[in-house]
Amino acid sequence: MKKLFSFLFVLLVTYNATTAQNSQTVTSYSAGTLSILVSSFSNSVTNLTITGTLDSRDFVIIRDAMPQLQVLDLSGVNIQAYYGTEGTYPWGYNSFPANELPMYAFYNPNGGSQTYNLKTIKLPATLTSIGSNALNGCYNLTTLTIPSGVTSIGDNAFQSCNALTSISIPNTITTIGNGAFNYCQNIAGSITIPSSTISIGNTIFQGCSKVTKFIVDANNPNYSSLDSVLFNKNQTTIIECPEGKSGVFTIPNTVTTISDYAFLNCSKLTGSVVLPNSVTSIGSNSFNNCNSLTGTFTFGSGITTIGNSPFIGCNRITDFAIASGNANFAVSGGVLFNKNLTTLVKYPPGKTGSYIIPSSVTAIGNYAFYYCQNLTGDLVIPNTITIIGEGAFSSCNGLNGSLTIGSGVSTIGQSAFQSSNNIKVIYCLRATPPT
Repeated sequence: MKKLFSFLFVLLVTYNATTAQNSQTVTSYSAGTLSILVSSFSNSVTNLTITGTLDSRDFVIIRDAMPQLQVLDLSGVNIQAYYGTEGTYPWGYNSFPANELPMYAFYNPNGGSQTYNLKTIKLPATLTSIGSNALNGCYNLTTLTIPSGVTSIGDNAFQSCNALTSISIPNTITTIGNGAFNYCQNIAGSITIPSSTISIGNTIFQGCSKVTKFIVDANNPNYSSLDSVLFNKNQTTIIECPEGKSGVFTIPNTVTTISDYAFLNCSKLTGSVVLPNSVTSIGSNSFNNCNSLTGTFTFGSGITTIGNSPFIGCNRITDFAIASGNANFAVSGGVLFNKNLTTLVKYPPGKTGSYIIPSSVTAIGNYAFYYCQNLTGDLVIPNTITIIGEGAFSSCNGLNGSLTIGSGVSTIGQSAFQSSNNIKVIYCLRATPPT
């Protein structure tokens, strides 16, 4: 009897799983009419094939009215242009080009992704572009091929497609937008940039910690790769290091510019960084969360520009150093200053204990101590200082004593002490509070 019950239970589960699949095929002869064609089954359909003509209004129906959809075949669809207020971007009048997977096609900006169950999409064979945020938040999407006619991938187009394990960029793509594949956490291995791609946005694989290598076709006119890192063609600019790259990376002496976010989240890079003298600029957030870099970060003699907050989360960088001959910056006690030591520029985030600001300093730069959580004890802003920059001591949670603001401080930037929540008492020595 027990065996019979088990058999019947398995049979029932199998039957329910089978009958739960609802496959439908529809042909749309007029764009904007899909809601009528699917009205009888939209809430239950799991597998849907559409042929014919659609526009952005129809993608609203696919996105918001088909909660069980798992498999979607659009290979026989032509996408018409649409201009109006009823498309996938809900605010105001918008233009949706022909042959483009509409912006926000599967991601409702009012309520996030509505397509949690979608696993497979076959895109239209006639597609030429993928709009911004088109597939953002398709968390369970495992199977997708970019058609060979596509030339443009919009900003954040595939963001958070967590179930994708690989992506092939066809040799027709000319433009990849900002953050196109951000947080596709299971895309792994190498990414090949074809010869056709002439424009790449910022951080196209941010949050993709399993991507280990960029390979750029040798015939690409604008980009190249070296030691798995993405560069411009003549390797004067580092654009993006893959987050899964491990070990020591030596910056070549051809480099003059390290882009914003270039090494963001590269937590597997190790050793100490020595910038060659050729480097003149490092961008904002350029080394953030490189928490396996250790010891001293050395700036070359050529450095002229340092962006905001380039070392957030680099909690093992304990000191800065600078090559002799630099005309713009100086280092004292492992801290970076302007040349004449009147502006404190950057404090190393891994430096521990309390710190006495030198009396030569008249200004604390923007974000100079931002997220320096190893800075502890009391903080005294000397009377010589007149300006505390924006975000200068923000998120310094190790400051756990008193804060004394000197009598010379006349200006305190926005969010200068935001989230430094453990400061117990503040003393202001200026008769008129600073602004």
